[in-house]
Amino acid sequence: MVRHFAVLVATIGLFAEASLHAQAPASLYALPNKADLPTAREAWVNSPPLSEEMIQGKAVVFFCFEEGCPHVRSGWPQRAATAATFADKPLLFVAVNSGTPALEARKYVADVKLSWPVLIDEDRAFEKALLKDEISLKNINQVVVRLPDGSWAQGDWANLAGTANGALDGAEWKLDPAGIPANLKTAWRQVEFGNYTAAAAAISAGAQSSQPDEMAASKKLLELVETTLRERLATARNAANAGDKWEAYKQYEAVETTFKGYPLAAEATIATKSLAKDEKVGKELAAARQWKAILSSPKPRSANAFKLIVAQVERFVQSNAETEAGRAAQAALDRVPRQP
Repeated sequence: MVRHFAVLVATIGLFAEASLHAQAPASLYALPNKADLPTAREAWVNSPPLSEEMIQGKAVVFFCFEEGCPHVRSGWPQRAATAATFADKPLLFVAVNSGTPALEARKYVADVKLSWPVLIDEDRAFEKALLKDEISLKNINQVVVRLPDGSWAQGDWANLAGTANGALDGAEWKLDPAGIPANLKTAWRQVEFGNYTAAAAAISAGAQSSQPDEMAASKKLLELVETTLRERLATARNAANAGDKWEAYKQYEAVETTFKGYPLAAEATIATKSLAKDEKVGKELAAARQWKAILSSPKPRSANAFKLIVAQVERFVQSNAETEAGRAAQAALDRVPRQP
């Protein structure tokens, strides 16, 4: 009898999982605001920084969560199972953790074996832009959706599959997956969502395959990647030709990082090494390293420690006021309330 009951439970579980994708679309409620996605690599886990270009025409479900809640922690396997049923759809699931120091957030991601892209919203900028109430132990989950047309909507965290189905209206792939062999599906999806470096090895291997379908699919994927790569290189060259060496450096450095593993990206590697010798670029890089070190400082636990951090940032701004990092530091000072 016990054995029959166990089989019945397992069967129900499998049926429920298979039915997730078929769930009716949930109602989505338009949000008046939009959120800027952070461009810093340190703000992302399991993914390069997502940009508007990368998710254009796709649906993205952002699951905002409280890491201190046991219920949230135990629910990740079920959420992963839900997301897996949408693997063939132009939709991405992203986890968002707000207000937690980056090191703690990264440890949590590793502990729960979370494979989704994760946005570490340490200063709660994403949360404040879209959510009415702060994520906390009294408000453990919220879901917001970035729709294919670029608008934002509120979803239903208790109906993740329905929310995802509701978000898919108008979403489409750049490359029809119908002709993609099974062993290149992961690389294809990585390319579709701009994770080009992760896809490089599989595309290279497929291009040398003895199987015609793998060679053809790899060629299509490479063409898709190189189209974007050439556009990025052109943007960097334009900045360099206009005399804006710092902007050119940033553009080339982004190409070097984003398209690592592709031969065309070699131009970016050469350019960044050359531009780094420029005096202005050197100052910008030095200031960026200092600001990154300040941001990596332990979170102040007392009023005294807070004042010391503020004083450090103020000194940094005075010495680097003309740099991009200095302006970012000043903006941070303007946002952060002083403590007595």
